[in-house]
Amino acid sequence: MKEALQQTGELSKQIRELTKENDGQQLSVKVGDKISVTLPEHSITGYRWSITQLDTNVISRLEDKYIGPKSKNLGAAGKRKFTLQAMNPATTDVAMEERRPRETGEEAVSMFKINVLISS
Repeated sequence: MKEALQQTGELSKQIRELTKENDGQQLSVKVGDKISVTLPEHSITGYRWSITQLDTNVISRLEDKYIGPKSKNLGAAGKRKFTLQAMNPATTDVAMEERRPRETGEEAVSMFKINVLISS
């Protein structure tokens, strides 16, 4: 898990950068900290990551962005990047699934979940 500091006036807020390797972990952050989750996505196959569990009273979604593959090879994976921000002290889960949006009832091909402990 990478950590970066961002200067915002007098306060230093952390940006926690997570990847698929952080699946299942607990993360401790402070109110105002940002959480960036970057997951591999094969959008050419129709599969896309989406947030399936997020308490918006506690964590806000700032960004949901697709980053194309660096390789020009057909079928190369890109990335889906979600940027979240801790808003209120609490403990909550954040979950994401990779699935084809048009196929309801089908199981997700991949899942990601973290437990977030937010302190003031």
